[in-house]
Amino acid sequence: MEDTFPNFFLIGPPKCATTAVSHYLAQHPDIFISKVKEPNYFIYSNNNPYGWPSKGHATTTKSEYLQLFQNTGNCKVIGEASPCYIYCNHCAEAIYAFAPNCKILTILRNPVERAMSMHMYWHQFEPTCNNTGHESFRKDFLNERLVSDYNAEDKDNNNTIGWLKDMGFYGRQLRKYFSVFPENQICVLRYEDLTNDIVGTLRKIFQFLDVDPDVPIPSLNRKNVTIEPRNRILYNWLNLDQTSSARKFLKTILGNVPLAHRTRQTLNRLNRRSQSIKDSLPFDIYNELVECYRSDIHELSSLTRIDFTDWLSEQVAAA
Repeated sequence: MEDTFPNFFLIGPPKCATTAVSHYLAQHPDIFISKVKEPNYFIYSNNNPYGWPSKGHATTTKSEYLQLFQNTGNCKVIGEASPCYIYCNHCAEAIYAFAPNCKILTILRNPVERAMSMHMYWHQFEPTCNNTGHESFRKDFLNERLVSDYNAEDKDNNNTIGWLKDMGFYGRQLRKYFSVFPENQICVLRYEDLTNDIVGTLRKIFQFLDVDPDVPIPSLNRKNVTIEPRNRILYNWLNLDQTSSARKFLKTILGNVPLAHRTRQTLNRLNRRSQSIKDSLPFDIYNELVECYRSDIHELSSLTRIDFTDWLSEQVAAA
């Protein structure tokens, strides 16, 4: 049987609704999205310059990768979503060499907001609040913490992944894609447009992909939302401390292990709150951090012909 090649890539970045959008697109009858989330195949290309670890659903070989796109039926669009493709320097050329006529989609979020959401995501289930809060985020952002150095032992390769500040230089990152792909094969959208008008934004994406834009999408639930326990001590007792009195109490009083598990899940749901649009980052901190991106935001606006300069003056939501 002849292999089926993908012709669509949702390239990120992280914490910009990549999971949600891939879920929405997969519900369109003419679109097939890999059921394996974030295969990251092209990060491993070119001898894996970032030393990306081979774990989970990693697809490191071409044969493994193409297996993700079997049984696509009559779908016109066949794609996958890997949110670090936008960031890793070699991915644009690797994707172009593999599928030069493919279409590229990226959804861009205010870079300070994106970084803050990533910071909260990183620390969301810690038993204390010691690593959360505005000042902790500010220090980690400016000191460029939360960096993955998978090549720490490779002296000839120093590529690292900066999950906070560095991930937000979208102009620099997209420059690579615009240098190898024709402009009409790249769609750049604002995260704010998606959150304000999901249906309208999906219509734009469907039009870009040349599929029926009027197909109703039955499930528009948010996916992979950063959450925070209302009470971190309770969360710790229920989930992180295997010897906690709370877990022992549930097992003792309920007896039945599946029932105890369901009860714990229910308590966890009641103990969670979404991190989105809650408190505001103090304006002085926001101004300090967004200045890091000033020249890049202007480059991004020029490159995409979309005005992103409002990011330079707005106050950002917490996550």
